[in-house]
Amino acid sequence: MTYTFDDAQAMDRHTTQHFELTGSRAIYRDRWWAGTRHGLDGTTVIQAKPIVPFDEDIWELSDRRSDFSLATDLAAKHPERLKGLQALFEEEARKYNVYPMANNGVELYQTGTRPKLVAGNKASYGPGTIRLPEDGVIDIKNRSFSIIAEVENVDGKAEGMIVTAGGMTGGYALLVQNGKPTFIYNWLAYERYTIASPDPLPKGKSTIQLDFAYDGGGLGKGGMATLSVNDRKMAEGRVANTVPYLFSFGDTFDVGEDWCTPVSPTYELPFKFTGNIKSVTINAKEAKRSAEDVNNLHKMHLAGVHD
Repeated sequence: MTYTFDDAQAMDRHTTQHFELTGSRAIYRDRWWAGTRHGLDGTTVIQAKPIVPFDEDIWELSDRRSDFSLATDLAAKHPERLKGLQALFEEEARKYNVYPMANNGVELYQTGTRPKLVAGNKASYGPGTIRLPEDGVIDIKNRSFSIIAEVENVDGKAEGMIVTAGGMTGGYALLVQNGKPTFIYNWLAYERYTIASPDPLPKGKSTIQLDFAYDGGGLGKGGMATLSVNDRKMAEGRVANTVPYLFSFGDTFDVGEDWCTPVSPTYELPFKFTGNIKSVTINAKEAKRSAEDVNNLHKMHLAGVHD
């Protein structure tokens, strides 16, 4: 933009731009804009009525130079220009991987078309890793997973958060609470499941491991959580329900402390770990999601919206 500061009449240098969000899409080139609002109004994440097919969406055309708010539809007056812009959108969309498109936010998550900031099913994180968004870390939802933490209890009194994702609306935390290794899973703030070692964390270096065996058979199912310290099983417990979709819109993934809101009210933020953390590894099994899973998830969220 800086070139316009010295010349208010400067011509645009960025002359082409495409847009797309849950099926609503548009294209701009040299003053002309063409676009379509897919579904109800193009903004609703969960559609309450059936969505028209993409090829039945109605496109509009506007002249941005004289109509900055896109108030006047010129599609009927300039059909050939609209057709040319639609072809340009198709070209840009294929060039920049817009396809396949999703009809709504739920489908966007479940079809895997939503951009992710991390690839694969395994990653290790070091101390000081804080404020990573959910899409920036390994996703453990709807599958089995392990959390492996290499820590050091220097004075035998270590306390605090080792790793957490999410917060008060849903998420998990592996921490040392009251001197004991503990795993807490928050299911949508309805239930919190706690698996805690009966023994304190030993002094010195230790490996704390949480293994979760997912039941399978759909989304948001339960599973068995097993907590081990130095390859010795210390506790296990059932997590009857899990979060199928999203832990939080604002809470993040943190190592060594907890930001924003707590997974459980049993500790106070930031609950920094007083020992040393060498690494935390998240290892998840490949997720398998069927068309039925996606449909069931859509129904679950429709019910939640209506509630």
